[in-house]
Amino acid sequence: MKIFITLTLLVISNFGFSQVLTIDSLTHVKPICRTLSFQTGFGSLSVHMSGGSAPYMYLWEKLGTTQSNTSQTWSSLEPGEFKITVTDNVGSMVVDTIQLDSVNPVAAFNVVSTGLTLSGNNFTGVPPVYVEFYNQSYNFTSENQAGLDTIFFWKLSQTSQGFYNFSVFEVVDTIYDNIGSWEVSMWTKNVNDCRDTTSSLIILGTAGIDVINSEDFQLRPIGNSQIKIIASNNSQNEIIRIFNLSGVLVYNGLLKNSESIINLNLSKQLYVFEILNAKGTGSLSKGKFVLR
Repeated sequence: MKIFITLTLLVISNFGFSQVLTIDSLTHVKPICRTLSFQTGFGSLSVHMSGGSAPYMYLWEKLGTTQSNTSQTWSSLEPGEFKITVTDNVGSMVVDTIQLDSVNPVAAFNVVSTGLTLSGNNFTGVPPVYVEFYNQSYNFTSENQAGLDTIFFWKLSQTSQGFYNFSVFEVVDTIYDNIGSWEVSMWTKNVNDCRDTTSSLIILGTAGIDVINSEDFQLRPIGNSQIKIIASNNSQNEIIRIFNLSGVLVYNGLLKNSESIINLNLSKQLYVFEILNAKGTGSLSKGKFVLR
């Protein structure tokens, strides 16, 4: 709960009194969270006075709105900035403000992949595709220190068991190898049991890429931006070309050994490859792979 108190503004009437009208305390009640997704916290405000000439008249106002209340305590409040004006029996007045924060977390994440395209509210692409999820959640009870009081639960598909992590800065990644729809969801829960959920849908379809399966050549991603190409027969200076999904040639080289390891130094995404004969006049193998 974050509270910001301004300086007290005191206006003295023409009437005399023995003690200055003073706000002794301007308090809040910690918002209550329901145990459902997309929750809203509700708080209350209360003011206690001394001095001046009783009885006191109260006027609460939620700044930026037309909402107001004339009770000493105002309950069932949404987050916002509030002003309290208290007037005593002889017209003396004191004004103060308070910020009420629901400390409800807001769950959010970004889907990042060069193999996916945002289509409406969904992401579409062709398997296999490498995807990273960047946690963008905010509104924690300990600002900028989510790990002290906030946990995150991820499910990377409808059927996965899910897992927890405890840092808003931790990047989650995975590879989707198959055609289908994958709902990615995450919920965020603060120490006060307030929580929020969000999700994104990833739809993967056919590649539209001609594939020539060949027993003579096998291409395998082996990590660290490297691929291994195994030739069942001794290579005869075959040409390998690699393209990104935009059709841009990103690698062009020769195969000279039965096993060739190629350092690509490219980003993790889907690529298309083609192996040609030494003259470059015919395709021997063609397909796609995800660089890991």
